[in-house]
Amino acid sequence: MLRKTLVLLLVLAALGACSKKEVKPQSEDSKLAVEAFSAAEGMRKAYVAKDFEALRKYATEDGYRSIEKHFGDFDKAELEFANRWVEIEGERLTLNVAWEGTWTGRGEERSGRGMAVFQFEGRPLKLERILRASPFSVPE
Repeated sequence: MLRKTLVLLLVLAALGACSKKEVKPQSEDSKLAVEAFSAAEGMRKAYVAKDFEALRKYATEDGYRSIEKHFGDFDKAELEFANRWVEIEGERLTLNVAWEGTWTGRGEERSGRGMAVFQFEGRPLKLERILRASPFSVPE
């Protein structure tokens, strides 16, 4: 009898451990952060592919114009992003991104790295401007 009780308790404990736990809904701030990460990655991919029209879709008109003038001339670019920090204040979201890249053009290879600060606004998020260390320009 003791053995059956012990086996029954173990089975019940195992079933209890396998039961579904309550999943908390994703917060609005968390959703915005994920959207910003996705936008940054989309911009990176568009820039590396030299698809500037796709890059334009991630930015406001002023935001695009402010980064377009620094694109530079390159044949090939390799660029890596690592998201570091997100700050959300009302309708404005600031994303800090560590980046490292290599640009090839005119027979030269140039490397650079930095900590970019992207400022997004609106819904859906659009790049309003880059406050610091744009990864979208060929280093000198």
